[in-house]
Amino acid sequence: MQAKKGIFALALIAVLGVAVLGVARAAFSGPATQNADGIITTTGGGNIGVGTTGPGAKLEVSDATSPKIRIYNGGGASPNPQLELYRNASAYGYIEYKPAGGSGDGLVFHDARSDGAAKIIFSTYTGGEKMRITDAGNVGIATTTPAYTLTVVGTG
Repeated sequence: MQAKKGIFALALIAVLGVAVLGVARAAFSGPATQNADGIITTTGGGNIGVGTTGPGAKLEVSDATSPKIRIYNGGGASPNPQLELYRNASAYGYIEYKPAGGSGDGLVFHDARSDGAAKIIFSTYTGGEKMRITDAGNVGIATTTPAYTLTVVGTG
């Protein structure tokens, strides 16, 4: 089992290097391929699967015992690990972990829109939006338009 986890970790590093970081190169031929261990799969549509033979997205990671993706900075104080969601230079967001111990450190959710309409929204699958933090720093619970530092709408 330990050897399988080691192989899985190496495969994930290779896939993230190719798909996210752009620091590695890989070549696959034909419409669909799979490495010899059955860990990395590519499809003709450009999807990459780690631990699955039928990836349904550009990158799908599947593991029935410990499903997680790790972004590791090598153990140093910097750079801070980030997961970036990018549309263009004026509209992107990221989650960053700042562990150094300063006042702005911790797990940071950042909406980097340049139009002044940045916000962070918390929602649920069946109930829609539950809370939002606006670019002005207002927090709204059960409202999409918080007018004050804290706006709560409800009767309970």
